[in-house]
Amino acid sequence: EEIIDQLLKKDLISLRIIALSALIKNQGTLLKWFPAHPLISYPQPAEMRKGVVREGVFKYTTLNEENICQREIFFKPEAVRDNCFEDYLLETVRYLVSQNEPTLIFFATPAETRQWARWLASRLESPAASPALSAIKELKQMEDTLSRKELLEVLKKGVAYHNPGLSWEERNLVETHLKKGEIKIVCASTKYSIGLNL
Repeated sequence: EEIIDQLLKKDLISLRIIALSALIKNQGTLLKWFPAHPLISYPQPAEMRKGVVREGVFKYTTLNEENICQREIFFKPEAVRDNCFEDYLLETVRYLVSQNEPTLIFFATPAETRQWARWLASRLESPAASPALSAIKELKQMEDTLSRKELLEVLKKGVAYHNPGLSWEERNLVETHLKKGEIKIVCASTKYSIGLNL
């Protein structure tokens, strides 16, 4: 925003900016601040669902059909303790992995992404949690970083995290192997989700 403000203050008539965004909810306000010709495209490469899991039932809408509410049974109500975040998280992730669905979980801080990635990796069992062998092999060939050892451990269960503490190469590795289907679960920090390219 600061860079664009500086550019708009200068008399740069020939300057052309192409701005891309996955989602802009308040487009009118943006266009008042940053005059542009919007080009909107709605197709999604992968259907995204949003909803609530309660007593093992996922009630959700999809991005393409927002007004249609659907239901899917994830697990039996007795599999979790009432209002226990850990139980709900684990059972939901187990179900999604069993359906071969990539799972992206957002947390408020980078520390939480690492904590919950480790926690999930310690509780997921085979065959649901298969190692991300290609990602592990590739990561072992990369330069040693503060996060490399921890990332190698969680990748053994097909889990990873994505936050500003990873190097560009490590973040790219996580994104690439999630797209390939080898990494099944990514814990990402909310503040950094704008950089997560899926």
